[in-house]
Amino acid sequence: MNRVDGGCARDLGWLVANGPSERTCDGSTRLPAVSIMYARGTTAQRWNDYPNIGIADVLTVYAR
Repeated sequence: MNRVDGGCARDLGWLVANGPSERTCDGSTRLPAVSIMYARGTTAQRWNDYPNIGIADVLTVYAR
């Protein structure tokens, strides 16, 4: 869930799932091949702003 999709340095959002083919931006190459990054706090963050980005262990989605 991006707020801004402006290329690696300007990507801004709340949640992103990286897959094996997402290896072009610095934020995705420092992680395992499959990972989920989320913005810490209550606002969207730039994906290369590492202190404000968390790495999820699990993502659960409930649908009714």
